[in-house]
Amino acid sequence: MDQWPSLSLPTLPKDLARFCLDCERNLRALGLSHTHLLLALSGGADSTALACLLHVLRQRLSLTLSALLCDHGLRKEVSEEIEGVRRLTRWLSIPLSVCTLDVTGRVQKTNEGFEEAGRKERYKALEKERKRLGASFIVTAHQADDLAEDILMRLCRGTGWPGLGGMPAFDAKRHLVRPLLGIPAKRLRLFLKRLDIPWFEDASNSDLQFTRNRFREALLPFFHKENPNILASFGHLAHLAALDQAFWSDYLEEKLALHPLLTEKTASGEDAIRLSSALLASLPEAARLRLYRIALHRFPTKRQIDATHLFELEQAYQSGKGGIILLFPGNLEARIWQHEILFLKGQKKHSSAAKKEHALKTTHDRP
Repeated sequence: MDQWPSLSLPTLPKDLARFCLDCERNLRALGLSHTHLLLALSGGADSTALACLLHVLRQRLSLTLSALLCDHGLRKEVSEEIEGVRRLTRWLSIPLSVCTLDVTGRVQKTNEGFEEAGRKERYKALEKERKRLGASFIVTAHQADDLAEDILMRLCRGTGWPGLGGMPAFDAKRHLVRPLLGIPAKRLRLFLKRLDIPWFEDASNSDLQFTRNRFREALLPFFHKENPNILASFGHLAHLAALDQAFWSDYLEEKLALHPLLTEKTASGEDAIRLSSALLASLPEAARLRLYRIALHRFPTKRQIDATHLFELEQAYQSGKGGIILLFPGNLEARIWQHEILFLKGQKKHSSAAKKEHALKTTHDRP
């Protein structure tokens, strides 16, 4: 672009100014005012639109803005995109840093897919930069179409409620906010087109070897055909999930204040977490299932604990039988005795058959 447009509320067409003010309400609802934000920029349409929107609202919200672009080291055309992002951030007066990620090296070490490895390396770099700058939050440009894809992918993985509601707009633990989740991708592109602001299309976004792209290209068009308002429906689902998540978190926090999780050592010296009979008896089944997940997640493992494992554990608990040992992925054990449950890391790796079947066995020793 030879001539960048003037970008401020007074100079914008009225409909685009209203769009910016709608975004301002979303940002204020997330508590994003009088703070320092680190933008995750890629040069694509979504992150370009996010940068422009935050620039327009910067003074109204008293924001300090910085940006980071991550080169995944996987595409030749990235140098052109980096230069395009440099021009954009110079125009918007947003300080930009660029880092190179070793995604291939991570894949070789972990056997993760390139999509997963790239995501983890990117967020690690963003958090490192956030800390270096002293920024309060990382801001990503995930939008309504991304949310829909995420919900469908979670559904296929068997994610339970309320995680099925998709990625949260606010993640305090990761210092992460996604203020555009209620805005369709086409609305962001229209905003840029109206202002004649260029962006880059990443060719890898059409590569069907990546799971997310297959959902985008194959499944979402089907849902749009069946329900033209499907993005709004997914948005409502995400909102309900966030409300339920907040309710269950507060509910369990109150219960755990009365009956805390007990951390202890077993006779053989392993770290363990005990759920007391008083705690378990005070909870309905829906709360116990969530509590099991909390306890299991206290043990680091790369293996996924899904709803099937939680239902097996609840069935064993409700049976009232003692001396039951449940084996979970990641070499985890749950031992049930006299209406208490003890979670621990197994001393030896369980056989692949036991892992596959999540085998049950009994023992006469108290856990």
